[in-house]
Amino acid sequence: MKASEAAQRFDVVSWGARGTLPSTGEDFNLHGGATCCVELRLDDRIVVLDAGSGIVDLGQNLVRRDPCSVDLLISHAHLDHVIGLPFFEPLFRPDWQVTLWFAGVEGAPDSQALLDTFIRPPTLPFTSAEFTCQLALRQIPRNGQVEIDAPFQISTAPLNHPGGNTGLRIDHGGRSFAYCSDYEPDDGPSDATLRTFIAGADLAFLDSTYTPDERPAYRGFGHADWLTSCNIARSAGVGSLGLFHHAPQRQDAELLAIAKAAGATMPSHAVRQGDCVDLLTGGWPSGRERLRKAQDG
Repeated sequence: MKASEAAQRFDVVSWGARGTLPSTGEDFNLHGGATCCVELRLDDRIVVLDAGSGIVDLGQNLVRRDPCSVDLLISHAHLDHVIGLPFFEPLFRPDWQVTLWFAGVEGAPDSQALLDTFIRPPTLPFTSAEFTCQLALRQIPRNGQVEIDAPFQISTAPLNHPGGNTGLRIDHGGRSFAYCSDYEPDDGPSDATLRTFIAGADLAFLDSTYTPDERPAYRGFGHADWLTSCNIARSAGVGSLGLFHHAPQRQDAELLAIAKAAGATMPSHAVRQGDCVDLLTGGWPSGRERLRKAQDG
């Protein structure tokens, strides 16, 4: 089936929307404290974007379901995007097929280098040799099409971020989702690349770590503010924006205020851990519904 044909399922599930490091405490309960991990349910296929701390709960959820295969795409190797990888339950299940996709970054040119870099002593008491799943390591282009045998298309683009980062876009059944966490606007060619890449997407998760007032103090850190992301998404014709990669200290009350302000610019939502968006029908579920849908699969 071609990506342009009718899809049976295209769900986007957030298992972690926090950036930099996990957050805990009652002031973070609404949006969650787990770091970046997004699950895509594409017909009968499971695709996971990034392996932040949210992937731990996802892995435990996956092994309770029927599918025994997952494609895991890593955007870049900063700790908040891979910290949960060594604890992803399907990696330790012999009946599971896990395909790890990675474009490579400075210091880790491929998937094997990524595993060897931090899944080892002294940071952990084991190496990737302990994984018992059927593990396949694949390379993805920094800018182009991922060669995946599937009824959907995955495209990539380079993002402006220290050490390198890869934006990911999935097109399926006439719908599209763009995942572009961790980028720094430059008011120039990098913004133009991002705008072209996400053009016309039904839903995009974009970096919104800072407020507009905060960002000048963090030049070079590789992140955006929510207003700039809104403006880029609106100019690119994005249908709905998910504000993503929340600063670890950003409390729920602040995120609610940011979401309200962003909503005046374009349709948007501060992504919450547990959000489940059905792209075939559109719309964000309510708070109680989102958690039930994410957990039930």
